[in-house]
Amino acid sequence: MRRIGRRFLAMALSIMLMTAWSPFLSAVSNDASSCDEVVTVISVENGEPSVYTGEEAKQFLLEQRLLDAEIEQSTARNLHQSFLRSAVLQEEIQPNNAYGFRYVYEETEYLPNRVCWSLTRRISNEYVNLSSLNQTVTLSWSCTQEFTINAGITGEWLKAVKAELGASWTNSVSASSSYNITIAPGKKMWLEFTPRMNQSYGAVRKYLTTTGPKQLIETKMVNTYSPIFIYSASMETNAPDGIYTFKEAKAS
Repeated sequence: MRRIGRRFLAMALSIMLMTAWSPFLSAVSNDASSCDEVVTVISVENGEPSVYTGEEAKQFLLEQRLLDAEIEQSTARNLHQSFLRSAVLQEEIQPNNAYGFRYVYEETEYLPNRVCWSLTRRISNEYVNLSSLNQTVTLSWSCTQEFTINAGITGEWLKAVKAELGASWTNSVSASSSYNITIAPGKKMWLEFTPRMNQSYGAVRKYLTTTGPKQLIETKMVNTYSPIFIYSASMETNAPDGIYTFKEAKAS
């Protein structure tokens, strides 16, 4: 892995100095081609960028996907086991003599720096070079990353999760910047972002409070992610951790 300092990130992305706009160069916002190629990957973790290009970039993405697939299988097994335990508890205890309710989040596992492939998206326009010469352009991008949580976890259920994980868990972060990129003749380029997020999963349990022991009324399984960000000197903003991938494809 090759690491570079934050102050050199912009330099690493600038392939050459910006030139005048070509009449054959345009920015459009169409969906990316299915025949895209990875050009450069910048992996930002705890605010520190690592830059990969060419085959090294492709290998890095492959390794990350394989690693995450293993984590996903383990997570699925643990969630299923937690669900079965909760179902048994819920079936055995019935409410009576209600005086109020208490919601408690019980975390099964915490996974830091999880690469969330399902949240991958394009964060720039698509720049097309229809000329016969290399063209250099300033590619601008922006993204906002918010926490995610499964459906049905709202109100008192969400408050219980926040009470356990902290109010900052539901924070969101936005960033924007621009880089000089060179586009080959007959090619188009764009930038995609895959966030790194902290993952927590477990169960929120709703208890009936009485004069006697508390009684379990309902259980909801929780799978939630919170964005990771730290101030980036090169971007001069709180940039979200993740994998920034420059892609290219044939101009259509």
